[in-house]
Amino acid sequence: MAEPVPTPLLSTTPDTPVSSADLIISPPMEPGPVLRLHKWLKDVAEAEIDWVNASLNGDTVIRISLRQAVPLAKMLDGLSYVVEVNPELEPGDETVSSDSDSPLHRFRLVLTEE
Repeated sequence: MAEPVPTPLLSTTPDTPVSSADLIISPPMEPGPVLRLHKWLKDVAEAEIDWVNASLNGDTVIRISLRQAVPLAKMLDGLSYVVEVNPELEPGDETVSSDSDSPLHRFRLVLTEE
């Protein structure tokens, strides 16, 4: 398997079309909203889940690839169980590894039970 190529992180607005993203979910996380998010990503956004880095005490990161670029932040913001969607770029982060040629966007999500 080839080494992932560093891909620049981009400044993101709610209307920015996104085809590759990390969704960062901070604890506490209830299973209900996370499962609904997973179902929505697969069924509605038609996303492929590339990998999940789950943590009991820290952030859970879900890396997704979308078949077609969509305004992901705007779409996520419309979900009743997503309280906040914040584009994120960590200080000093200029690139992250990605298996595709698409720019990687990062969003911090706050989920809630309905």
